[in-house]
Amino acid sequence: MKFSVIVPVYNVKDYLSKCVESILNQDVTDYELLLVDDGSTDESGVLCDKICEKHPEKNIRVIHQENMGLGGARNTGIAAAQGEYLFFVDSDDSITEDALQKSSDYLEEHPDTDILVFDNLKVDEQGNVIYTNKTLQATTAYASIFEDKKLLLTDHSSCNKIIRKTLFTENDIYFPKRLWFEDLATIIRLYPHAKKIGYIPEAFYLYLQREGSIMNSTQCDRNIDMLTAYDTVLQYFKAQGLFEEFYTELEYIAAFHVYYLSSVRVMNMDKHHKLLDMYREYVHKEFPNCLNNPYLGKKEKLIISLLDKKRYNTILFIFKVKGVVNRLAK
Repeated sequence: MKFSVIVPVYNVKDYLSKCVESILNQDVTDYELLLVDDGSTDESGVLCDKICEKHPEKNIRVIHQENMGLGGARNTGIAAAQGEYLFFVDSDDSITEDALQKSSDYLEEHPDTDILVFDNLKVDEQGNVIYTNKTLQATTAYASIFEDKKLLLTDHSSCNKIIRKTLFTENDIYFPKRLWFEDLATIIRLYPHAKKIGYIPEAFYLYLQREGSIMNSTQCDRNIDMLTAYDTVLQYFKAQGLFEEFYTELEYIAAFHVYYLSSVRVMNMDKHHKLLDMYREYVHKEFPNCLNNPYLGKKEKLIISLLDKKRYNTILFIFKVKGVVNRLAK
C-alpha cells in the first residue's frame, strides 16, 4: 500500500463528510483512510463509524481514543498506518481529486523522495479562494537540505506534504501532544533525515478558513507554545550537531516565525501581553544579530526593528486591514 491518509477527528461533524468525500473521490485505489476519533464530544465519532459502514468497498479504518490533542491523534495514525507514505488531512479541510494520483506519479519518477511538498489554497466556507500559498522556498525542487539549505525554510505545515512513514518511525520523531504549533516542532526535525525533498507546484490541499476560528483573546496565552515548539527544533539541531551548519536558516525561522509572526498575532489580540517581551528576549538571546539575517526582506526587518522599540501602534497601523494581520499570523 502506498498511502495512508490520516484524518484526526474532533468535534467536526459539520465538516467531516466533505473532507472524507474529497479523499474517497481520489483517482487511485492504493491507499487507506484512517479516521482517528480523538474523544469527540459531539457526533463526530458516530459519524466516523457510519462513513466506514457506508463505504465497505473502501479501505477505511476508524480508531476511537481518549482525547490526546491533534498531535496525539496524528501519532496514533502514524502507529496504525500500513502505507509507505503518510498524508495528514485535517478534518475540516479537503484535497483535490487528483492529489494522490499526481503524487504517486511523482514518487514513481523520484523514488528517493522522502518528503513531497505541494501548494495549498486557503478557502472560505463558500469555497471561494482567499489566497494561494506557495510552499517551497528553495531554488532546488529535488534535493536534501544539505544540498540546498534554503529547503529548511519550506513551509512547515504537515498538511501540504506527503511524508515517508519511516522518516518518523526510524528517527523517533513524533508530534508533541497538546501543543499548539506542533507542525513547526515536528516537520523541521524531519528535514535533516530526508534523502530528497520533492515539489509539485500545484495546490492539492484546501485549507478552510472557518468563520469564528480566528484566535480570540481568551486563547492568547496559548501562543506561548510557539516558544516551546521552536525550542524543540533548536535543541534538536544542537543535539544532532547541525546548529552551526544551519545557523542562518534557524535564525531566520526564529526571527520570522517566533518574533515577527507571533508578535503580530499576539498584539492583534493584546498589545500589552507579556508574550511580546518573551518573544523578543528569547530570539535576541539565541540570535543577537537576527535583524541582519540575509533571508529577511525589507518589510520584515522594518517590523522587527519596530518590535525591538515596542512601537506596537505603528505596526498595527501598517497592518491596519485586520484580514492581513490574520493571514500573516496563520
